[in-house]
Amino acid sequence: MGRSPSPRIRMQLRSSSMSNEASHSVDDQAFVEISNVTHYYGDVRALRDVSLGVARGEFLSLLGPSGSGKTTLLRILAGIELPRAGAVRIRGRDVTLLPPEARGIGVVFQNYALFPHMSVSANIGYPLQVRRLPKAQIRTRVDELLDLVDLTGYGPRRPSELSGGQQQRVALARALAFHPELLLLDEPFGALDRRLREQLGLAVRLLQRELGVTTIFVTHDQDEAFTMSTRIAVMHEGELMQIAEPTTIYRTPSDIHSARTIGTLNEFQGTVISEPGERVSIRITDGSVHRDTRTHPAELRRGASVSCAVRPEHVRVSHERMGESDFTSTVLAAIEGGGWRRFQVKTAQGLVLMSTASGRSSAVYDGDDAYVGFADNTLMMFDAESGSRLI
Repeated sequence: MGRSPSPRIRMQLRSSSMSNEASHSVDDQAFVEISNVTHYYGDVRALRDVSLGVARGEFLSLLGPSGSGKTTLLRILAGIELPRAGAVRIRGRDVTLLPPEARGIGVVFQNYALFPHMSVSANIGYPLQVRRLPKAQIRTRVDELLDLVDLTGYGPRRPSELSGGQQQRVALARALAFHPELLLLDEPFGALDRRLREQLGLAVRLLQRELGVTTIFVTHDQDEAFTMSTRIAVMHEGELMQIAEPTTIYRTPSDIHSARTIGTLNEFQGTVISEPGERVSIRITDGSVHRDTRTHPAELRRGASVSCAVRPEHVRVSHERMGESDFTSTVLAAIEGGGWRRFQVKTAQGLVLMSTASGRSSAVYDGDDAYVGFADNTLMMFDAESGSRLI
């Protein structure tokens, strides 16, 4: 599936892209616009005032746990659901009330949604048949797509004769059959094993780059989102928490939910013991942690509760004291991998922290007594109630 499209496909895609760009003057930064979308299922709110824009050719992932609203938002984009409030625009055209078939969108579902009584070729050609294209043109396009997804020769088979990965490629080929400008992927790899998911994920990303089709991808797998996306939109309880490049969300999350969604996080609660204008000091169960900052948010008033967090790669474990924010601990586990070591430690007051270190230099092992700590500037602080980032 990693092969490049044939010259004929490249020419068709290039000419299609040129004609689309010539006939539409929509800004690339707003190829897809979702404006103030709210939706309910009965009395249960699924989406709350969600707004975002997707650039032409972008690969955007909607990432969040089950029930966060990501699939509902995708269904509204596809026209399967109508929002209770808000609007959806594609290329500047309001499609909020249009049925799915009038939107020109390709969709791939987790369960593939292939017709079991049809051959692979018939499944791929079905969208073209519905559009009443000539049979010869359908056959040509189906052959091109089979080659594109590395399934040449599989056309006569039924879906039941294919592996899960092959069925997913058929579903992808069908979604691309009519040259959609927008491709929606609803957890398409969820039923596959990890190895196959990684292989298909990479293949889909390379194919998306080659075709330049704008893609919105729903997943709860942070690794998939991180490796495949141009940007990630983090969803939580029906709200859009943060939308940014994957590394931006990882390094500078806007809230505790986004911080939890991307990467691993050590979390602990504390109470502010410093005064405004002073270095921020937080009392936790094992002592105090500190953070030098040029700003002192009003929420960090003395006595306020805060949620603190630090990434495992910023947590250090050593037999020697390393800094001011060090605590005595016991190493519960020291796991060694290829070029890295991972530790789980428990402080004297019961706080459990994870640490990841590159290299093999740290001579700390299971059961050892050791110091655990982190540099002050790696400590993140969030409002204990709202979860918003303070520092």
